[in-house]
Amino acid sequence: MALSPQVFGVRETVDELGKLEAKFKFQAIQKMKKAAAPMAQAMEANFPEEAPISGMAYGKFAWRGRPKLVVRYKAPSKYGTKSRYSNIWNLISILTPKGHHGAEMFDMAQNGKLGAALTERYGNASRAMWRVEDELKNRTQDAILDALEAYIREVQPGLSRVRRY
Repeated sequence: MALSPQVFGVRETVDELGKLEAKFKFQAIQKMKKAAAPMAQAMEANFPEEAPISGMAYGKFAWRGRPKLVVRYKAPSKYGTKSRYSNIWNLISILTPKGHHGAEMFDMAQNGKLGAALTERYGNASRAMWRVEDELKNRTQDAILDALEAYIREVQPGLSRVRRY
C-alpha cells in the first residue's frame, strides 16, 4: 500500500490570507475547490443514470439520476474535522448531495440482498467514490497545492505594495 503525501501549512496559509483580506481567503478556497473538481467529475461518471436495480426506482432510497457531487472546503474547527483513525486533517471533501440516499446506498451497500444484487451487477463496494479517490488522490493533491501556490504568487506583489502603519 503506497503512502500518500502529507502536506503541512495549507490551512494556516489560507487562514493568513483571510486575516489580510477576506476576499483573498475565499478566492484561494475557490481555486482549491476548482482543482478538486476533476476528481468529483470522475466519481460522478461511475454512478448510473437510471436506478441501478428496480427496487431503487421508488421509496425512501429512490434513485434521482446521477448525483451532482459537492466539493466542499472544511474550515478549521476546535471540535475537529480530523480523520477518525489518524491525525490527518481533511481540507477538501467530496460529498453526495443532501437527500440522495440512493447514491450512498449504491456506492457502499455490500450486505444482504441489496448488497448482493449491486455486487453482482457493478462489483464490490465502493462502486463509485473510493476507487476513483485511490486512482486520482495524488494528482488531485498536487493540483490543489499548485492552485494555492499560483494564487499566492498572484497575490504576493499586491501584498508587498500594501503599507502597514
